[in-house]
Amino acid sequence: MMVVLVSLTHPRSTDPIYCGTQVTKINSVNEFEINAGVSTAESFYTSGGIVEEIIIAPRQVNNSPTGSDPAASGTSIIKVIDDYSFIINSGPSPYTHFYKRCGELRQDFNVVIDEPLGYYNVPLIYSEGVVGLGTGATVDLVPGLDSTVSSFEVNNFGYGYQPGESLTVSIGGTVGIPTFTTKTSNAILPVVAGGDYPHTFVGAEEGSVNVTGIGTTTPTTATYSGSTGELVLTIPGHSYTTSNTVGIGTSTIAFTCGSDGNQTILYYPKPTDPIAGIVTGITTTTTNTITLFVGISTLVKYPVHDATYDPASGLSVLTIGTHNLTTANSIRLANESLLFKCSLDGYKRIEAYPRPFKDRVYGNSVGIASYTSDTITILAGPSVESQRYQHEFVGVGSYVQFELNIERTFNSKFSGWNVGEFIVLDKIDPFFNGQRRLFPLSVNNESISFFARSNSGINLESNLLVFVNDILQTPGEGYQFTGGSTIRFTEAPKGGVAGFSTTGDKAKIFMYTGTESIDVRTVEVLPSVEVGDEVQLYSNQNTSFTEEPRLVMDIKAADKVITNNYAGQGVTLDELFERPLTWTKQTVDKFIDNEFVGKDRVYYEPVINPTANIISPIGVGTSIVYLTSIRPLFDNPYEGIGTKERLLLKYSRKTLLRLELQKLLLGPQVQLLMF
Repeated sequence: MMVVLVSLTHPRSTDPIYCGTQVTKINSVNEFEINAGVSTAESFYTSGGIVEEIIIAPRQVNNSPTGSDPAASGTSIIKVIDDYSFIINSGPSPYTHFYKRCGELRQDFNVVIDEPLGYYNVPLIYSEGVVGLGTGATVDLVPGLDSTVSSFEVNNFGYGYQPGESLTVSIGGTVGIPTFTTKTSNAILPVVAGGDYPHTFVGAEEGSVNVTGIGTTTPTTATYSGSTGELVLTIPGHSYTTSNTVGIGTSTIAFTCGSDGNQTILYYPKPTDPIAGIVTGITTTTTNTITLFVGISTLVKYPVHDATYDPASGLSVLTIGTHNLTTANSIRLANESLLFKCSLDGYKRIEAYPRPFKDRVYGNSVGIASYTSDTITILAGPSVESQRYQHEFVGVGSYVQFELNIERTFNSKFSGWNVGEFIVLDKIDPFFNGQRRLFPLSVNNESISFFARSNSGINLESNLLVFVNDILQTPGEGYQFTGGSTIRFTEAPKGGVAGFSTTGDKAKIFMYTGTESIDVRTVEVLPSVEVGDEVQLYSNQNTSFTEEPRLVMDIKAADKVITNNYAGQGVTLDELFERPLTWTKQTVDKFIDNEFVGKDRVYYEPVINPTANIISPIGVGTSIVYLTSIRPLFDNPYEGIGTKERLLLKYSRKTLLRLELQKLLLGPQVQLLMF
């Protein structure tokens, strides 16, 4: 015979104490006894065992780096699972947590639901049965806890509406107010039982009151106060004292109750009333009355988690959770507190029940036809046979359709907006290659430059609308443009790949110009740099980036020139590298691309000042004028003369120079002589 010993760790999931057990005895500060339950096999303690501490979260104070649980001061609901379960964001933790199996929470755990968030820019639609041409109106709503609208503000007034029309908001869908995620509400408790309502005596059965040791009697009238629990019975000429005890037959005294406007006769004591089936002492007496304490009538309200309605039988089954109501009780439904959808309109519209002037239980008490541990069945009343539609429970709440009534409208004489004009710039897609970021601006293949007048407050970067793959780019982030004829992208747009179906980025560029005749002016500016001038790029930091002078061969835009081909020092492939530039005006006539380019400028004004005095008389027939001195009109002493004359001028200053000047005021042929 072989005996195998197996070591087990307790409690196991199948053990009676897995979900906890009570302490039966405390032996010392370090020892206590528990009831571990009955075992079918003999067990022997070997060793080990720990008592694990549990954490009930969230905690206002903990030992984490933050000092408290993230959800201690409230958190958001992420998802609603069902009527009783939802998921919250408990926040991150630097430690690993494990759920400690089942058990019983023996301290208060309150869940507080904040006010619901508002709904913004909800479209307004016409109320049921109202037809109109208006459109565009929206409203901001703040719903209450009971699904009512606590406040609202019209956001857009729209147009086309007429006085007398009624507007509301849609329920559900993609633009309407969401319907209830769960069917319960922490603000509305539709089922009302008990309460301190005034009671009116109707009558009593013969011998309904039994005085112990004396016999039965019949009260002629009675009053009951729900707040004090006292029942005063009028028995003329009685001889009872506070030493006597009294019993009242079940359901032998009839009252009407103010809970339904005294419309229903109710019989007391009910089988569930504290006084039913027992005797109680007389608290006070008068000559004709005795007073008994029969119990305070407490107002009890129950939630409704689910509901069904049978239009044929008129029975409604309400799931209210654990209760102590029986068929001896009556209840009242809060008016318009149960929300249903109906098959009449394909379950589109929400209706609140019980309805005034339609439902028999509106404002009235109703008896309980049957009950279970968590449901009650009441007779709400059958529907007309031709209108027996199926009903679907939505939730609870004092639902009334939100409506806005248009009292008057205002007609505006304004007919429309003119946003202005745009210049459509040429496409720059062909230049995209995934590396280049600087691109030229042009219209009809002609370069164009944009500049804002000084102190005008115009932000050219915002006036330029740039779309890349039909996505509007943010000025200053997607691109930079401070004026001129080039735009700079923050990231290089992708280009297509030759031989493949891969397409590159696409761009569209527009320049907003407002009203062209007022806001924008196209001008031909007087150029400062002209063909024939020289420019030179240099660097103050690294002389390797200083280039040789280049000849300006063409002007492409207000900020762009074309120079001669250059492959010398200072050339870089970085198109965004910025360097200072020097500019030297043309001082001699040149031939560029076989075309004559003179050094004259349209903005040059001739400045000719007298440089000599006439020292001989001038008459009608004078052909020779004698001067004190003479010099060329230009600063360059060799201007306009050949090499041979230069030598003569340089070495023979005292030699008589005879110069013929054509078309001077002194005559067609005047000789100027100087000694």
